[in-house]
Amino acid sequence: MKARHFALLLVVAAAVAGCGRQTVTGSYGSGVVSGRVTMASWMTSASPAGVEVSIPSTGMMQVLAADGRFTFAGVPADADLRFVRHDGIDAKLSTAAVRGPLEIELSKDAARLRKRTA
Repeated sequence: MKARHFALLLVVAAAVAGCGRQTVTGSYGSGVVSGRVTMASWMTSASPAGVEVSIPSTGMMQVLAADGRFTFAGVPADADLRFVRHDGIDAKLSTAAVRGPLEIELSKDAARLRKRTA
């Protein structure tokens, strides 16, 4: 019985570790915000890896991997996104009135929506 509980604990720990760094705090609305972040071409670092994407005042936060993809569920309709990284990136983007997956170009102090391609 102890071995079975230990094995279950290991499986749960592995699943949590595989999810990346993400904070889940509950629902603040019924919206879903998802997208992909790319860095502006003139930025020193071409990778969005390590950028913290958060929805202020909700506790929702994810750290981006190299692919730049993120998803938040249960967000308020007037959600803003904040992007921060240790190298000085600090930008905000409003997602109000935006539908569907976002394509975001990020620079040191600005985040802008890029045109989506089919």
